[in-house]
Amino acid sequence: MHFTQTSYVRSFALLGALTALTPFLHFPRAWNDVLLVIIGLLVIFLSYTLRAQKMSDSSKLPQPPADGGTQNLNN
Repeated sequence: MHFTQTSYVRSFALLGALTALTPFLHFPRAWNDVLLVIIGLLVIFLSYTLRAQKMSDSSKLPQPPADGGTQNLNN
């Protein structure tokens, strides 16, 4: 699954808003705790997938030559 940068920003914004609003939703304490754990796990999952996606995207970039870009043109 390949998310765009915008979808990550929206997801983190939504999870942040849910975290901020959780105390004001007047859920029972146990539900509140479970909801916060689920939100935390989603943040961990999203940040892990974002990092993995960035790593795979950077590995697809062309790598510079091992000799630092100097080529022997005298051959």
